[in-house]
Amino acid sequence: MAVRLLLPAVLILAGCAARRPLPVAPPSREYFDLRPGQTLRVITPLLRSGGFQVPGASAAVGQGEGRLQVTVDTKGDFLGYEESLYAVSEGLRITPTETATILDGVRTPAAKPRVPLFELPRRSRYVRLLYLLRSSAADHNMAVLAAPDLAGLERLTAAVRANPATGCRAPRCVWVPAGIAVRPLNP
Repeated sequence: MAVRLLLPAVLILAGCAARRPLPVAPPSREYFDLRPGQTLRVITPLLRSGGFQVPGASAAVGQGEGRLQVTVDTKGDFLGYEESLYAVSEGLRITPTETATILDGVRTPAAKPRVPLFELPRRSRYVRLLYLLRSSAADHNMAVLAAPDLAGLERLTAAVRANPATGCRAPRCVWVPAGIAVRPLNP
């Protein structure tokens, strides 16, 4: 009797199982397209030298109490960092919503970010964060691309990938200074 009841129950449950479409292709890790409702987090190092790349002459790595500890000698150049949150709104306006400076562990609100990264043309309807993988630390690693249509964004992406030195031109393409990190909080 239990076997007879089990078979119809399995068939009913199999018919109700959620159907998930197979992914066509994995998402690219080379770029990230922005959409309204997303939040970006930008971390800008604050250095005595005025640059953005933290010097790291030596790094000591140790383990203790289940933690990994990394110590980097910045030669006294590192002062702290700035953290900015940006909201992506309708029409792909990217505006700072919160900015703070962190020095010696003390968080102080700031009026605006030190480095404006998202001053894009008004007609931009598509915005992409393009990550370039490089072996040279002298090259830029990330660009912000903007276009009025998806085809234009694809052409711009191909041009920057093919020749980063000449393919990225303001205002449709802006390099993120090396050392500044831009990460989406809610992909």
